[in-house]
This record gives sequence, C-alpha cells and structure tokens, in this order.
Amino acid sequence: MGGRGSGSGRGGGSESIGALKEREKSLNSQIDKLNKRLADYASRNPAWNMPSGYYDVQRKKQALESKKRSITNKIVTASRNVTVEKTNGKPFVNSFGEATKREITTTSYKNSQARLDKEIMRFVGGEINRKKQTKRRN
Repeated sequence: MGGRGSGSGRGGGSESIGALKEREKSLNSQIDKLNKRLADYASRNPAWNMPSGYYDVQRKKQALESKKRSITNKIVTASRNVTVEKTNGKPFVNSFGEATKREITTTSYKNSQARLDKEIMRFVGGEINRKKQTKRRN
C-alpha cells in the first residue's frame, strides 16, 4: 500500500479511461431500457397493485445504477490522477531551495511570477540593446 503517491493502493486501476467510459455508456443504455419497462408497468397498473415483475426490474435497475456510480467514480479519480505536463518546463523551487515538480496554483503567486519574469526580460533586453548600440558606435 505504500506512502504518498503510491499506486499500489488503488484497486482496479488497470482499465483506461476510454474503456471505462464505454462501459458507462453501455450501462446507461441498459438503465434507459429498464426505465422504459418500469414506466410501462406504471402506466398499466395502479401504484398499490404492482406485479412482482416491476420490483424485479427495479432491483436490476438499482444494481446497474450502483455499477455506473462506481465506474463514474473511477473515471473521475483516474482523470484527476492524470498529470498535465508543464509547457515551460521550469521546476518549482521552494523556500528551502529544493526543486520540485509541484505546481503552485494560487493566482496571486502566478501573477507575481509573471510580473517578475517580464521585469527581468525588460532588464536583460535593455542591457542587450545598449550593448548592441555601443558596439555599433565603435
């Protein structure tokens, strides 16, 4: 079962998200068919005198809905575990000077980093332009 980040504790993680979504679609179609059968029973019989077949269909529908919920939960957890690669490739350096792959999601932090990057590029770009101008004068 491992510590943080260990995949050994997850159960049934071998299926892909696409396969899970296909199973969810097939369960949805089966549930829809059962809903139609239940509506048919309800339209032909009064509520106080339902045949036993109605309750059998209802139990099947509830079992399928339970399976669908578990598959939906697996899809959600699998999609949360998919890591999105950063486009800039810069590692995050925490306050201890350690580089990590953890991403900071606070908007104020992202805005301040973007402002700092722009300021640095303006400063570096300004220095480069001045050096080019001084080389041309010589």
